[in-house]
Amino acid sequence: MDIFIGAFELFHLYSTSLSEHLRGFNIQCNGYTGPNIYLFVLILFFIVNTAIVINYYYGLFNHPKFTKRINWAFGVLLSSLIMFAIAWNYPYQDIQNHQVCKTLLPNISGWDCFGFGLTAFIWSLIYCTALSFFIKSGSTSNKRIPF
Repeated sequence: MDIFIGAFELFHLYSTSLSEHLRGFNIQCNGYTGPNIYLFVLILFFIVNTAIVINYYYGLFNHPKFTKRINWAFGVLLSSLIMFAIAWNYPYQDIQNHQVCKTLLPNISGWDCFGFGLTAFIWSLIYCTALSFFIKSGSTSNKRIPF
């Protein structure tokens, strides 16, 4: 889990205050007993991205008419946009509903949520591309996509 958190924090696209909230710093500001949003995003990250890539190579899109890089790129972009929306929405809703520690709240903005979503978007692009290289050889139609 710490490796995932470290990878997300590598880009520094959001504040440390948001990071504390994402780790589960509770609303009473006395410990990490709140929901761990990082864990939730990690689980959805692997489910969404893996499902879309596997579907392209072995599912509905494993057909000669989809053997184009643009089709693969659309799937990767779609999964990355889904992850952006998920990663942006959860902390943003907490901010809007004042479900954040009051000492952290003044240091967290909507731009921090955008930065967290953008980080998820970037890592989704990277993960989907890497996964494609590992699993494409078994595909009957798309084994030469993306490269």
